[in-house]
Amino acid sequence: LEFRNLKSTKVNETPIGIYITGTGSYIDIKNNYIHHIEANVKNGNAHGIAVYGTSSSAQNNLNHIVIDNNEVANLKLGLSEAIAVNGNVDSFEVTNNKVHDNNNIGIVLIGHEGVSSVAALDQARNGVVRNNIVHHNSSINNTSYNEYSADGIYVDGGKEIIIEQNQSYENDLGIEVASEHAGKSASQITVRDNTISNNIMSGIAIGGYDSQQGYAENNTIMNNVIYKNDTKDQESGQIELNYDTRNNVIT
Repeated sequence: LEFRNLKSTKVNETPIGIYITGTGSYIDIKNNYIHHIEANVKNGNAHGIAVYGTSSSAQNNLNHIVIDNNEVANLKLGLSEAIAVNGNVDSFEVTNNKVHDNNNIGIVLIGHEGVSSVAALDQARNGVVRNNIVHHNSSINNTSYNEYSADGIYVDGGKEIIIEQNQSYENDLGIEVASEHAGKSASQITVRDNTISNNIMSGIAIGGYDSQQGYAENNTIMNNVIYKNDTKDQESGQIELNYDTRNNVIT
């Protein structure tokens, strides 16, 4: 299927190509071309694919979700992301997608935003992000940011996720593991066997981006090929350790 040209100029409207919310099991989102979804207003929001687990139940949630072989491109996202998995989502796969030329983050796995009313369940978890090609995602011309802050792949407060065998190149940042919520963490994330190159800032970043954010703990970064990042000499290097990292392993 093709989803295209859904646009808004209102802050309180969120254009989305494919939106899954509430509860459900064994849902596949496959083989779609999603492009030119646009939030054409400062501090607006748009998504290509959004999976939001709003349930307050550990059993009756969103689970066994597959996002596979989609192309998500040329989106104007405002404050949001091209592919987002957020809240009470337990067991998911994001695989074989091409995510490119968007003006914010490519793929994000989110927790701690209050999408589920139960804090202990309000994290995307038990997921795999594999064999995606993510490139040319940048927020420098996004009026909500106007800076280099778009990750190719971002874990923002998710837990128990494997990120492997992806290519992330020519984004603002390659892969980031952090939490944007004070006192909350991104944890038990494994980042392995990825190829990360030619990103404007760091290849891999871990920990909150300033001292008011959350932290990253008990994560493993291993066997990645990381080269020629920090292309604008932002002093972020190939691997960047930010404000609060705890008990992480980098090999």
